Amino acid sequence: MKIFKESGFVAEGKVLSLEDFRLMSDLGEFEFDEEKKARVIRMAEEKYADFELKVITLWQYRQYWESGVLSYFGEHFHERGRAMLCLGMAEYFEGKGRFTEKLCDVIWAILEESTWMLPQHSGHTPYGGGKVPPTVGDRYMHGIELASAYLSASMSVVWHYCKDILDGVSPIIRERMLYELRRRTIQPFISTNFTWSGIYSGKCNNWCPWNVSNVLLTTALVEDDMRVRERVVSKSLELLDIFVGGYAPDGGCNEGPTYWAGAAGALFDCLETLYDLTAGELDLFGCELVKNMGEYIASMNVCGQNFVNFADGATKITLPANLVKRYGEKCGSESLRSFGEFSDGFEDLFFHYGHPYRTLRSLATPTVHGEAAMPVARVAYYMPNLKVATFRESPTPSFGMFLAIKGGHNQESHNHNDVGNFVVYKNGKPVVIDVGVGTYTRDTFGPKRYTIWTMQSKYHNLAMFDGEGEMQGMKYASANEDYNEENKSYGLNIEGAYPASLGVTLYRREARLEEGAVSVTDTVKLSQEREMDFVFMSHVRPEATEEGIALAEGCTLLYDKALTAEIEEFDPVGMDALAKWGSEKLYRIHLCIRAAEGRFTFTVKA
Repeated sequence: MKIFKESGFVAEGKVLSLEDFRLMSDLGEFEFDEEKKARVIRMAEEKYADFELKVITLWQYRQYWESGVLSYFGEHFHERGRAMLCLGMAEYFEGKGRFTEKLCDVIWAILEESTWMLPQHSGHTPYGGGKVPPTVGDRYMHGIELASAYLSASMSVVWHYCKDILDGVSPIIRERMLYELRRRTIQPFISTNFTWSGIYSGKCNNWCPWNVSNVLLTTALVEDDMRVRERVVSKSLELLDIFVGGYAPDGGCNEGPTYWAGAAGALFDCLETLYDLTAGELDLFGCELVKNMGEYIASMNVCGQNFVNFADGATKITLPANLVKRYGEKCGSESLRSFGEFSDGFEDLFFHYGHPYRTLRSLATPTVHGEAAMPVARVAYYMPNLKVATFRESPTPSFGMFLAIKGGHNQESHNHNDVGNFVVYKNGKPVVIDVGVGTYTRDTFGPKRYTIWTMQSKYHNLAMFDGEGEMQGMKYASANEDYNEENKSYGLNIEGAYPASLGVTLYRREARLEEGAVSVTDTVKLSQEREMDFVFMSHVRPEATEEGIALAEGCTLLYDKALTAEIEEFDPVGMDALAKWGSEKLYRIHLCIRAAEGRFTFTVKA
């Protein structure tokens, strides 16, 4: 669905000039919130007033290829961007000159950098990447990727709000900022079709709206050439249509809840900026698909900051609550609005240089005091295109059992081989878990991705056959999905997710939430007798009891006693499990039998 093309909007003659443009026009003549201003000033005092500008070396840049570590270059690079935005806004708010010199030093250091691109993203240049930034002759062509785009947008915010402050030191600073913003961001966006845009492949992920949102903000705040402003808007609409076109009507995000803020959330940033750039003529807040894309994040919430974390999802997410609430208000979704209002209790100040637009929106919104009521949740929800179902024992998220189960295929964005995987929570707390993903390295998004244990179905709540699990690829998928809202059940065939060599002729999984219990029934037929190993993942040490296996939150796993139980403790290599799950060790429960077929029911009882 091409929502922008279908709107009939044409940018020529409809884009406001730099002089006429008003950011956050729906707020009218607004003032930034005094309490939040004070917090930004305090942040500048405590973190950046004495900020040490460390040299970013070529060695640090090259280490991504030498060792696969992302942090050597990125830590110093990102800290400069954060310092620039914080110092700039603090000086604008206070106006005493305390942060001016440090701000100018940070800006100038950023301007002098050979590239604004992270080494792991350096392929997003017209001439490709390498161990050294391409900086010779006509190869000195800047590309656009996540970091360069949000650094540009943050610099544009400082350029816009700190005009008099910077000009008071020297007009050359802002001239140089404008020169680099055009050369490194605006012109490359117009002249080059980057792989993240989806123009060549017809599909893209959260990179597209996230990059477009920051390019739009950059252009809106600094570019005075009307032809350029119109060209940026036109191309933005083209790219955003590709992104939205990758969504089915249910609005489900196959990248998972962790990436929603950079996907549908970034699309909403774009919609608001485009609304301002066109004096309200381009208004797509009423689009049903846009609304569904927003409501996805509320539907994937378990309780509080716990979300269903399939694939590369985080165990806990702090949402940009102000954006979520505004998304619900403008798109006519009361459930999303109330969810955003409740989420304010976890994040009442959003200050992030990766999303400078929503940072400004947060600063312009008064601080919320007191707790909002916990929103009422749907007790049964299904996304038929994404093939994810969730069930609750109660509409109160903090009470009762919760079940989420997924189908789909093994070539989703940020994919793990996890077709048929499920998670169980009790009273909003994890019982049977999806362990999530470890620290990102070069291999995470390279050809060795599925050699990493977190990506393998063997470390999900799925069966292995002779020690082998699912395969990656679009064809390894579920089939015959059956969602029953009344019975709170979901069935699907997942034999297609396993390699043909294993001879899995049938693997039907049926999950159901009943009062106080989650039951999962697996019906399996193999072409020959194999070791069947049904795996359940836990973040606390399971204990064998006469009744079954004791799990977290006082739950018990019941199983057919024809199965042999074994509890495996393992080191979660490459993952900070203590931070994620509160334990340095993780556990696999193995329930095994050697057979060619069988029907087995597993029950997690409160």
